[in-house]
Amino acid sequence: MIMVLEQNGKTREEAEKEVSEAMYEYIKPQIVSMKKLASHGWFVRFLKITMPLKFKKTLGYGWSVEFPKCPSDTFTMITHKCIYQQLFARYGMPEMTARFCKVDDILYSDLPRAEFIYTQQIGNGGNMCDYSYKKR
Repeated sequence: MIMVLEQNGKTREEAEKEVSEAMYEYIKPQIVSMKKLASHGWFVRFLKITMPLKFKKTLGYGWSVEFPKCPSDTFTMITHKCIYQQLFARYGMPEMTARFCKVDDILYSDLPRAEFIYTQQIGNGGNMCDYSYKKR
């Protein structure tokens, strides 16, 4: 989309901004659903069971993810290799990775019964994404 917008006269910065804003607008309805799901006391336990299964079945080329052992009130997922970062870098727009990472912040930063915690993200210069959800 960015390249198409550039071909139609937008600057790289304008194109990236337009695509990012469209992406953030698109996920807005999912915020309500995520908050509703996270309002249950079983949310973190649900993640601990379902996420490794989901990733085992759907994770493909370009990803390296681990699910380390953690306390029962916490779910942790560490991404060492991200396909989005690789694709954006390949097409000369690595800064889009950070804009893509912002989706996680938008969806998970204000959950009612779980805290979304990380110390680094690949898209923001980290060597991994170390996401944890801790039951409140």
